[in-house]
Amino acid sequence: MSFTSPQFFIFLLTSLIVYHFLSHKYQNIFLLAASYFFYCQWDYSFSYLMAATTLVVFIFSHYIYKSQSDRNKTILLSVAITYNLLLLGLFKYYNFFIGATSVFLEKFGFNPNLHVLKILIPVGISFYIFQTISYLVDVYRGRIAPEPNFLNFALYIAFFPKLLTGPIERADTLLPQIRHKRTVDANNFSQGIVLILYGLVKKVAVADVIASQVEISFNNPAAQSSTTLLLSAYLYSILIYCDFSGYTDLARGISKLFGINLSENFSQPYFASNIREFWRRWHITLSTWLRDYLYIPLGGSRRGEARTILNLMITMLLGGLWHGANWTFVFWGGAHGLMLGAEHVFKKVSSGANVAVAGIIRGKPLANLSRLISIMITFNLVTLAWVFFRAESFSTAFLFLEGILMGRWQTNPAALACLLYSLTIVLAIDMPQYFAKNQAFLANSNLILRSFAYAVMISLIIITWSNDYVPFIYLQF
Repeated sequence: MSFTSPQFFIFLLTSLIVYHFLSHKYQNIFLLAASYFFYCQWDYSFSYLMAATTLVVFIFSHYIYKSQSDRNKTILLSVAITYNLLLLGLFKYYNFFIGATSVFLEKFGFNPNLHVLKILIPVGISFYIFQTISYLVDVYRGRIAPEPNFLNFALYIAFFPKLLTGPIERADTLLPQIRHKRTVDANNFSQGIVLILYGLVKKVAVADVIASQVEISFNNPAAQSSTTLLLSAYLYSILIYCDFSGYTDLARGISKLFGINLSENFSQPYFASNIREFWRRWHITLSTWLRDYLYIPLGGSRRGEARTILNLMITMLLGGLWHGANWTFVFWGGAHGLMLGAEHVFKKVSSGANVAVAGIIRGKPLANLSRLISIMITFNLVTLAWVFFRAESFSTAFLFLEGILMGRWQTNPAALACLLYSLTIVLAIDMPQYFAKNQAFLANSNLILRSFAYAVMISLIIITWSNDYVPFIYLQF
């Protein structure tokens, strides 16, 4: 049951009507039941795994909190995290590592006959496992006390708008909203509607429209001209942004209709002027999770330059692997790690020169031009890395890039039209948000502007709506 399906909107409308007639206590029970019903629409067997994980984490968090011995706390935390990682490893990475091990052994003349599991990856497992790990660590560190009410905790894990692809919510931001009575005022409702419309436009009117052009190019790059491949690379940058940020907009908008505010997960990432800023704007809840629960525990930037770069590489390599069981994802993460490391070194080496340059161009048009050039360079580097993220294999990725460099320039009006169309819509949404520094600023704008924007967005959604369901990209992660 996708966020963009008619069945989902029937489910949502029914849930909202029932929800607003209930008291707070029964609202939580109803939301939990609705969340499990929603999850069961993918595969009911997945719900058993999530329920078991919820119970295990709930129990261990209380034992960790009550333990008087630091050693026992550490042991309990290690066991609980190991349980979570084993689940993630079994369902998502077992076959990947078995395949890698087989290839490695074959190079030394062995003929391994390692068993491959034929299992489905439970949707959303990467997201709720990371959420449970952060919860356990925060209890261990004493940042939060464990939730005493099991139903509240179960809803924190299973709340359906964010269940499948995030945001990855921290306990101290979501659990207080679950515990306390919630109200939906006119402003909250308006912001929810605006975010839902943004999400539908991004997904239905942009991502789904350009998906076929991108798929053709990546499925058979050898048959495409350099022009088509280059345009398709830029189209994929727009596609993955609109697909994923569209889901987040929908999740946040839907949550607001229930009186719950989810974390912002995107903040116009393609307006970033360097890779570090990109990661402060792209998949914010994942990048902050990796920072707080991996990069900083590894030592962060506190142990010298070489260790800082190593920590960045480890963090981004594992961040790439989190996205999928394929070496192309690891390479993509490593590429970002290298770029972050290079930026770190460059910043240290050129800090004096940067201060001098900033003094020259401050307050003048050159400052804006400098930032614009930096944004363009960053966007192109990110787009280049996306090729490996999208490609099914290294051979496809290198064939794709080779095709661009071959210089077979031929006009492709369809691909160009797709790029101009999607870019226009993205800029029309992102630029006002960027300058207003408010994702849902439209909800508080004047009536004429708001009505016009609503009419345009609804028209785009209706015109481009298709019965051919295109899954959200991050459902596979």
